[in-house]
Parts: sequence; structure tokens; C-alpha cells
Amino acid sequence: MIHRPEGADPGGLVAAHSPETAAVGRRILTEGGTAADAAAAMTLAACVCEPLVVSLLSGMHALHADAHGRVAAVDGFVDVPLRTQGGRTADTEVVFAAERVPYTIGGATFGVPGLVAGCAALNARHGRLPWAQLLAPAIDLAAVGFVMTAEDEALLDMLEPVMRLDTGRQVFSRPDGRVKRAGDRVVLPDIVGMLRQLAEEGPGSLYTGALARELADFCAERGSLVTAVDLAHTAAVHHTPPAVLLHGHTVRTRRGLSPLTDWLDHLGRRDPAEPAVLRLAAVQQPDVRKATGTTSLAVRDAEGRSCAVTASLGLGTGDWFRGSQLNSMLGETDLQQGPLKPRTRMGSMMAPTALLDDEGVVALVGAAGGSRIPSAVMRVVEGMAVQGLSAEDAVELPRLHRSGEVVHVEPHMSDHDVALLEQAGFRVSRWQTRHHFFGGVSAVGRDSASGDPRRGGAQVHVPVVP
Repeated sequence: MIHRPEGADPGGLVAAHSPETAAVGRRILTEGGTAADAAAAMTLAACVCEPLVVSLLSGMHALHADAHGRVAAVDGFVDVPLRTQGGRTADTEVVFAAERVPYTIGGATFGVPGLVAGCAALNARHGRLPWAQLLAPAIDLAAVGFVMTAEDEALLDMLEPVMRLDTGRQVFSRPDGRVKRAGDRVVLPDIVGMLRQLAEEGPGSLYTGALARELADFCAERGSLVTAVDLAHTAAVHHTPPAVLLHGHTVRTRRGLSPLTDWLDHLGRRDPAEPAVLRLAAVQQPDVRKATGTTSLAVRDAEGRSCAVTASLGLGTGDWFRGSQLNSMLGETDLQQGPLKPRTRMGSMMAPTALLDDEGVVALVGAAGGSRIPSAVMRVVEGMAVQGLSAEDAVELPRLHRSGEVVHVEPHMSDHDVALLEQAGFRVSRWQTRHHFFGGVSAVGRDSASGDPRRGGAQVHVPVVP
């Protein structure tokens, strides 16, 4: 966590799940980039230093707010290809929170990736630095790799059945063949060349250029349904997120599969004097628990602009193209509402969120965590809007996530609040550790920022350079 000291220069604020990703935000802001420039560069760099959860062949959602409180969104998520039947699939399972969860992976679960297009759209509409300059930090990182943290180790242990397939065996294995641990360095082979090609040829290379042709050939070899024609149809979508009133504040967040807009609307209609845990539990609905790879980040620049990005690989197909694993979104049954429809955008639980008051932007919040994204974001937003907490203090609040009549709570929730939930008729499952099950939030407020400690988060204050 970081709090900008009172009287300090306005500077910028950065929050992310990875110290390397946060450092890229600092670099871009120092080089004169906007919040959108920093967010785009951080997203691209995360594809290098957070490969367990995101890659260049993933999808993303972004929210941007200018200094006057005008909010705009960029949808760079994953498209369904023209062909939806056939291809190669494989079944696997992941042990998540002591539960064995089945998954479908393989080439045919690869959706048309929109992350690069989304980053380019952020830069084009809300940035001012050249595209190649945004890729420079990712290129530098790719040359040296990153050192695994304890959080990376825990995630790799959970995702190993997929992560050590194909090129992943080389990436995540020690020389003796054992899985890498915290303190080991991870370097993605071949990704430097791909990043340099994107920098030199522009983002279009992945959709209509040389990289697109190479990727299409790779897809055909690996039993994927994505073709060169599908890649050429990819485009980021700009839209204005809907507004919800919440006790003197306005909240803007995307719709889609996320129920967050409806939950916040219901929350705003409840008495703020009611204990927070009861209000939060009451508005949540049952969900399906699944683990997918996601990251989030948030940036505020010295001129008052803010940007939040959530990006996801899904579980991954197990196939690697030039150092980037293919996303597995077509295999994520939680994201499907009926049969897949060709050339449509996949749904997502991602929900970058802006909290505003009469003076402008209070905070931008993003979260990773699959079906726990809405509950994590709502907890943080409620903490700031209703309790008046800073971004860092709101991220520290003990979280709760309802699944049917069971409410999962973190260990640092007070005994009093647990008793209130039980008296209200809920069955409470109190976890023994602060687990990434409860989501990973990145938030930037007016004076503070927080990368979620549940995901090994990092945050920095970027002083104004004279």
C-alpha cells in the first residue's frame, strides 16, 4: 500500500499485482505518458512478468476517466471465431480451494485475442506517447525475465497441469525437471522477437500483418479454429459504461456477465446504517466457483486522469506461440450463455469500475478473481463510498463472498461481523488465510493506491519531474 503524504506534489499513483508491472507504470509516467499510456504499457509488460494469468494472446477490459470525471471504456476482450465446431480439445482439472474443478483446454478453446488491440485503442484515444515506446519496457523485461514470488509459486502449483504443457515445461521447470519455486527466474523464450515486431510493425501486425499470418498457421497446426480472417475482423470496442447511484456517489462499471451493476444498484437502495457485511451479503447471488488467470492494474497521472485494466488468459490452452500462451476462453463454460455464436464477443466477469463524487473521480478499481470479481470490487467501492475510506484502507477490508447460503469470509473479519451473518441465517465459512480466492484488487484514489496483498501486489507514487 502507499499513501501520498499530505502536501506532497500531486505526482502519479500506480497499483498492480506485480512489482515489475508497477515499475513499468512508473517508468511511463516519468517519461511523460498519460494514465492510459501507463496502463497499456503495464498490460503489455504483464504478459511478460505475469505469464500465469495473462499473455499477448489474451483479452482485456479497460476503464478511463479524465480529470473532469468523464468516463469511457475500451473492450479488448476475446471474439468467437467464424467456425465453432471441431478442432482439438483436452480435459484437465485444477485443484482449487480443496475442490477438483474440471476444465476443457486445447487449441479449439482459443478465442480471437483482443488484448493488443485494446492496448492500442487506449493509447490512440487517451495517450500521447508513440506505440513503440509503450512496448519498450516489456521488451526490456523479456530479455531478463522475472523472479517468481511466493504468490506465483502457489498459483503455479495450482495450474501446473496446464502450465507445464508444450513450451510451458521449459518455462516453468528447473534444470532437473522439477517445477520452479519462489526465487527462481522465469524467462519466456521467443517473446522478445514478437514484442519487437509489434513495436516496429504496429499492433496491426497481429491482426492483418506478418504476425497474423504466422499465428494463423500455428493455429491450424494446433487444432485451433481461429483463422487469418478471424484475426482481421478483430477490433477494440469503445463504449460508455452505465451509471449507478451509491449514497451520494456515482459508480460506472461495465455490464455483461458481471452482476456488479445490479448489485451496486441494490446496495444503494439499502440503509447505509445497516452493518456493511449484512448489506453486502444480502445483495450477492449464488455463483459457480472456478479459477481463471486474471490480472488487474490501475494508474492515476499527475494531471488527474485515471485508467484501470483487467486482463485474462483464462486457464490457457497449453499451446505457446512465440512465448505467449493461447487463451482458453472458448472453453470457459461460465462465460457462455447458450451455444457459441460466430463473430460475437465473449462475455466476461471483468468489471473495471470508476467511483465519482461532485468533485470528480474518487477512485478507479479493477479486480482479478473470476466469479469473485464483483464481490471484491463491491467491497472496496462500498468502503470508499459509504465508509469514507482511502483506496488502501478499502482494499484491506476483510472480504466476503456469498455462494448460495454460504458466505465465505476472510480470517481477519471481526467475530462481531461473523456473528451478525450467522444471526441473519447465513452459514459462514471462515478461511484460515488471506487467499487469492477473494480476488486481487488494484485501486488508485486521489491520494493513495493499493495493489492487493492477496496477490502479492505492488504500488508506487511517481513524483512530478521538474
